[in-house]
Amino acid sequence: MNGLTIEVELYRKYTSKPVSGDMNALFVRGIPSDATEDELLEEFKQYGLVKSLSIASGKGFGYVLFDTCTQAENAIIG
Repeated sequence: MNGLTIEVELYRKYTSKPVSGDMNALFVRGIPSDATEDELLEEFKQYGLVKSLSIASGKGFGYVLFDTCTQAENAIIG
């Protein structure tokens, strides 16, 4: 993203147990502080339908929710 490497991993709330093949949310770290949600969308929409995304302002991380777990897995493999 903007020439920088971002890290992506599956995200799940600690209160929920993972179900195989049912993880479509990603935790993204290393997001530049000046990045916008539109820029993040551009990075991830190539892997599938992004249902929602958010950036924690000034924190360098965010979340991306895909329509399917396959799309999320493809984004991790990148």
